[in-house]
Amino acid sequence: MVEGKWAEELACRYLRQQGYLIVARNWRWPGGEVDIIAKDGDTLVFVEVKGRRGRSHGTPEEAVDARKRAHLWNCARAFLKG
Repeated sequence: MVEGKWAEELACRYLRQQGYLIVARNWRWPGGEVDIIAKDGDTLVFVEVKGRRGRSHGTPEEAVDARKRAHLWNCARAFLKG
């Protein structure tokens, strides 16, 4: 399994163990993609998965910069518009 897909599978397993319902994986629209869309009660959660084998390239949190957060926001709006 490719490293990114492996990390996404681990993230889905973790979310399910925490009680989240996986709504979609690799959801695409013309403006981009969201790795995982999950539901926690009445709350939709849009997840960007960043797999790392070590910290030499920084932490996963550091990889989700302002540009990536804006991208996720736009994807969430597109998903909610249907």
